[in-house]
Amino acid sequence: MPITVQRLLDTLACDEVEVRRRLVELTRAITVLRVNEKILARKYTIARQTETGLRQVMMHIVVAASELFRNYYYYYHLTASFPGQPG
Repeated sequence: MPITVQRLLDTLACDEVEVRRRLVELTRAITVLRVNEKILARKYTIARQTETGLRQVMMHIVVAASELFRNYYYYYHLTASFPGQPG
C-alpha cells in the first residue's frame, strides 16, 4: 500500500494519542497477518503430506488390483483348458 502525502500530513496533524492508536492498530493487523500466514503454511504442509500418503495408498491398491486380475485371468484360462470345464 503506497504511502501518500495526504496520509502523512493527516498523521502529522493528529495528536500523539491518535498516532499511538493508529500504530497499535497497524501492529495488531500485522500480527494477525503473520499468524494467518503460519496457519496457512501449516495447513499446506499437512495437505501435502496427506496427498503423498494417499498417492502411496492408491499405488498399493492399483498393484493389488492388477495382481488379482492377472491371477483371475491365469486361473480362468487354466481351468478352461481342462476337458468338461466351461470356457
